[in-house]
Amino acid sequence: MHSLQEAALVADVGIRTQVPILSFAAPAIPSPMIQLRWPFLIRMANDGSAQVKCIADIVLACNWRRVIVIYEEDAYGGDSGMSALLAEALQNIGVDIDYRLVLPPFLSDSEELIHKELVKLEESTPCRVFIVLKSSLRMVTHLFREAKKVGLVGGESEAAWIIPDSITNLLDSVDKSVISSMEGTIGIKTHYSNSSDSYREFNDKFETSFRANYFEEENSKPGIYALRAYDSISVITKAIERSTGGTILGNMLTVNFSGLSGEIRFDGQMLSQSETPKFKIVNVDGEKCNELNYWTPDKKIKDDWPGLKLVPRGWAIAKEMTIVVPGNATFKEFVKVTKRSNNPNVDEFGGFSIEVFRKVASQLKYKFKSLNCSYDDLIELVHNKTYDAAVGDITILFHRSKLVEFTQPYTETGLLMIVPEKHKKANSMDVHEAIYLGRVWLVTAIMLNYTMFIVWFLEHQSNPEFQGSSKDKIGTAMWFALCTLFFAQIFDGNDLD
Repeated sequence: MHSLQEAALVADVGIRTQVPILSFAAPAIPSPMIQLRWPFLIRMANDGSAQVKCIADIVLACNWRRVIVIYEEDAYGGDSGMSALLAEALQNIGVDIDYRLVLPPFLSDSEELIHKELVKLEESTPCRVFIVLKSSLRMVTHLFREAKKVGLVGGESEAAWIIPDSITNLLDSVDKSVISSMEGTIGIKTHYSNSSDSYREFNDKFETSFRANYFEEENSKPGIYALRAYDSISVITKAIERSTGGTILGNMLTVNFSGLSGEIRFDGQMLSQSETPKFKIVNVDGEKCNELNYWTPDKKIKDDWPGLKLVPRGWAIAKEMTIVVPGNATFKEFVKVTKRSNNPNVDEFGGFSIEVFRKVASQLKYKFKSLNCSYDDLIELVHNKTYDAAVGDITILFHRSKLVEFTQPYTETGLLMIVPEKHKKANSMDVHEAIYLGRVWLVTAIMLNYTMFIVWFLEHQSNPEFQGSSKDKIGTAMWFALCTLFFAQIFDGNDLD
């Protein structure tokens, strides 16, 4: 049983008969509700967390920024759990999911639906990175056949396909026509050790039996599902041997041994995830699968892919984009729209921003269109997909960045102050000469007389120093005023008492 839907049907029988059921299917996100609903269901598979991280690392290593996710729906929600894990992993590396294609369970008339959906994708988005999550082999087979007809598979399409281990692990047993329709696909395979004595012994017996029954098949080596089937029998055998103490179900959930497919122990009725999960990354070349690399959580994938001739670009060149340009640009040095001399109905575009765009988009097909409107209106026209992009002296503002994506700034602007240059600078001699100007002395004299009068007026009745003849009064007041003006800074607070 490779799907949760199949496992659920048999698990209902297990509840009635009190018999443990082993399944190779497991949800991407473990849920305690499964254990409560089907207490006799044991899942000989891991959750999807490690595989999702592997897919995200592949996308990051290939510098793809947008992807399309495809999976098959079923009665238990399809692979929405793995889709949620993938969305989070891609968000952490700055990659967006451009579109989610959820296909209904495969039926005899599903081919037409698949074809229509792929044509819609081919026409509506330039994104060409497709991630197929857990789906039935029959669905994936028809998906790739229709994708090849549409032109979304193969070197010339610049499309990239990633398939999970649930599909890649079965490619050794499918027809060659299926392999040829998956040319260029990157697959993830569950890694297992083939160097142990127990594996070599099992492999010899398996190949002998397989060749005797399927002599026309070229590949006779056991895959991961054959190894897990053998380990499942070992789980049952060990549980029966310990049946004197506890139930069969309890004994099966407490086994702990090294099997052919890896370490066998259970956590919450599901195969426990290895501390260092490991996957093979393979590439389908149209005839067979070639190993490219290995992945573990602590080993990041680099952009060198041994055995892969060319990493797909992952996006298609659009037929022709319409680029809107401000016709009334503020800075003509950046954008300048003029009429052609021999044809006034045709606009000619120039300026620094236009030349930068032409260099960057030299491999794209596009045409310019000028509009006399505000810059916010230009942003809104791009946001509602009336035009594909806008080029001009457009400032990056917060409210605009919420509607569209801006490129990295290629020039900086700021506030500048222009002041006249002063040719004759004041020097120390000019300052000393200004002191002796008549106006300065006049102001000083007025201040001195004013201070003298105020001091005399306030002190002459109570202070004997300010009494006497008029000559004495004026002299005392003048002396006090001079002392106040020139020597006040050397007195402390008690000197005026």
